[in-house]
Amino acid sequence: MLNSYQIAAALTARGLDRTEAKTDRTKAHGYKSESLRYPLYVRIGGPQGGLRPVDDDPLALHPDDAELLKRLSPPIPGIELRSASNPSSAYAGFPPRVVNGRVSSYEGVRASVLDEDALDRLLAALGFVASATDESEATDAEPFVWAGIEAELDSDPRCKGLGPTTRKAMIEARVGQGVFRRRMLTVWGGKCAVTGCALTKALVASHAIPWKESEAHERLDEYNGLLLTASIDRLFDKGLISFDNAGHVLIKKELHADDLACLGLAPGASLRHVHPRHITYLTKHRERFDF
Repeated sequence: MLNSYQIAAALTARGLDRTEAKTDRTKAHGYKSESLRYPLYVRIGGPQGGLRPVDDDPLALHPDDAELLKRLSPPIPGIELRSASNPSSAYAGFPPRVVNGRVSSYEGVRASVLDEDALDRLLAALGFVASATDESEATDAEPFVWAGIEAELDSDPRCKGLGPTTRKAMIEARVGQGVFRRRMLTVWGGKCAVTGCALTKALVASHAIPWKESEAHERLDEYNGLLLTASIDRLFDKGLISFDNAGHVLIKKELHADDLACLGLAPGASLRHVHPRHITYLTKHRERFDF
């Protein structure tokens, strides 16, 4: 069975978008598409500050979607729906549960998913239509690099059970391309997060939490990293600079003003904007490099 992080990565690879939440620590992350009536929620477990993937019934569906799936004959193989509803305050857009005149939570139906084939059948039954993507973007990675990344995936227990769509997206994300790069270009309006440079061929989409250390869904999260010109990306990747939660640049002492000028970075530079989902990743980047 797929856990919640694997389902989240699979939904991202298929073009579904994360819904906005008050905090990235919300115990269920929503995924939406224009072709779906209701969002899907992926359940996240663990206490605050120590979130982990959920293995038991990690997917939550709107009751109407669950009822539609229950009426299918034959049922979708690899999908198991729970008979009872499960309330959560995180399921925004699902039917509300009202207690003493106030909405206390929302009703959802939990489900387990065997593999990505089963997930694709579930999405198709709910009317999901994949968005058209530009397939003209070719990877710059050499075949041996691609093979090396595949070997990493094969040896990573967090990626066990990945289907070909998510696997391809993961490999492309490893080299800063594919869905990861396209979504990051959208977040930053096709411009460098610091300088505003709009020459997209000179921009690098890399991870704040290294690819090897990221969970499956984090590897495809466009907020896990920054879109930067190559020289500034190198500084960020090597931990010579970082950014605080307001987006102001933090600079290691060994970097001199002359060096920064040559690399196109001013000492008082800052990110053009910071989304709440950036903050978790920026915090971990600072911790990793002792800022």
